[in-house]
Amino acid sequence: MASKKVRIIYRKVRWPIEWFLIGLAQLIIPPLSLGALLRLAHWIADTAYLFDRRGKAIAAANLRVMFGARMTPARERALIRRSYRNMARVMVNVFWMSRDTLNRIRDQVSFDPSVLEALHTHRPAITVSAHLGNWEILSQAVVASGIPIMSVAKLIGSPEMTARLTAMRSTIGQQIVPADGALRRLMYTLKHDTCIGLLVDQHTHTWDGGTWVKMFGLSVGISLAPAALSRKLRVPILFAWSRPLKDGRYRIEPGEIFLPDPGDDQTRTQQLIAAFERVIRRHPSLWCLTIGAGDISCPTTTLRFTPSTHAHYGARKRKRKRKKRRRRRRKAITSFRRTRNHPSSTLSRAWRSSRPPATPSPRISHATCAVPPP
Repeated sequence: MASKKVRIIYRKVRWPIEWFLIGLAQLIIPPLSLGALLRLAHWIADTAYLFDRRGKAIAAANLRVMFGARMTPARERALIRRSYRNMARVMVNVFWMSRDTLNRIRDQVSFDPSVLEALHTHRPAITVSAHLGNWEILSQAVVASGIPIMSVAKLIGSPEMTARLTAMRSTIGQQIVPADGALRRLMYTLKHDTCIGLLVDQHTHTWDGGTWVKMFGLSVGISLAPAALSRKLRVPILFAWSRPLKDGRYRIEPGEIFLPDPGDDQTRTQQLIAAFERVIRRHPSLWCLTIGAGDISCPTTTLRFTPSTHAHYGARKRKRKRKKRRRRRRKAITSFRRTRNHPSSTLSRAWRSSRPPATPSPRISHATCAVPPP
């Protein structure tokens, strides 16, 4: 009960602070030059790297999953710091691109010729990507090149905040639908010659349409939606990702093309994850290492790997289980005591009848207890 009240108070305190920071970012970031934007992103990333102990622990565990004993401490720190800087660039670019969006995207983003050729040849298509490079700018760049696309977005904070961020993302005509109940809209969009964009490297339970596949040797829950839509509607799947360049610009790089296959959806999903894995192994610092692996039960992140694989996650999971067991035990004991002491309950009558009769204690008069005078 106390933890629930703390969470409610935390949300009430957090929301006005978040609104203030978003309003401040919308006021300060759009007028900046590209160089000032990069310096701001690096400052935010270095500050977060300094204080975010939990995120660094998760990122280090992810790198150990990917590279094992080959990952040295010095290289690990360098990759984690670069990953923080990449995520900060993604965050500030969302606000920076909200002003003069079309011209800025055309100036800052370039395409590999094979990507545009594949999008024009295989239209409509299911474009998939991971939290790799700048995943936010990928769909916007496709729309800026003249190809309509619909993207799926999850809830971020409160519904009002999600609506505000969605409005910032869709300034140039990009269609964005919420993740809940999006399947019917996606099917309608594909049937009307419009591409769709999906981020696949997010944990999806089996009862939500996911399946278990292997990624970096671990079992992860991944959505079957791209494979199922490709098989049902006979449309290809295109994997592409955005590479950040040193001068602050981006280049859309090709991944792989998966033509429609009437086979098993799980096999196709495993092929998609294998393609992600090959790119992530070559560019680990461009992936969101801080939300890449760990606690799959966390509802606010995209954590994917089973927590029992590493001691860092297994200890936290065991601690939560112990707390749940203690909470259930206390609740059961309290419920039993209330039921036992209630005079009208069957358990109370049976418990009282099973008790041995109480023997009356001998009464001691006050005369025997009196102290005789000296």
